[in-house]
Order: sequence, then C-alpha cells, then structure tokens
Amino acid sequence: MPLPAVPPPRRSGSGAARLVPPLVPSEPLVRLDPSEPLDPSEPLVHLVPLVPLVQLVLSVRLFVPSVLLVRSFFRLP
Repeated sequence: MPLPAVPPPRRSGSGAARLVPPLVPSEPLVRLDPSEPLDPSEPLVHLVPLVPLVQLVLSVRLFVPSVLLVRSFFRLP
C-alpha cells in the first residue's frame, strides 16, 4: 500500500482555527482623517446621522421599564 504524498493535518488542539485565514480588510475600518468628507457611495453612510437618535431611543426604552418597575415595587397598597 503506497504512502500518501501529503500527511493528513493533525487534529490536536485548535487545528481548525489554523485553517481559517486571518481577516485583512482591504481598507481601514476607522477613518484616520475625520475631516475627510463621507463618500455617499459607501454603504450605510446615509445612516450615520441617525446614530445619536437610535442611542436615545434605546436608552429611553431601557430606562422607562426600570422606572415603572421601581414605582410598582414601592407602590403603597
């Protein structure tokens, strides 16, 4: 029986992690120059002004139920 030309990969430890190539973005995810204008052709750029509004809505959605819970806990019978 002939031996295989290439030995099979060893399965010790996290061998599967070595098979995945590292992620290398083609361009940096963070802009180095904040004064550079946003390119409208980039995806999701038009949603950037909505970020503070979304943060406000989420904080209100988390704050109001906690206030109602505390009020109902301390409500006198």
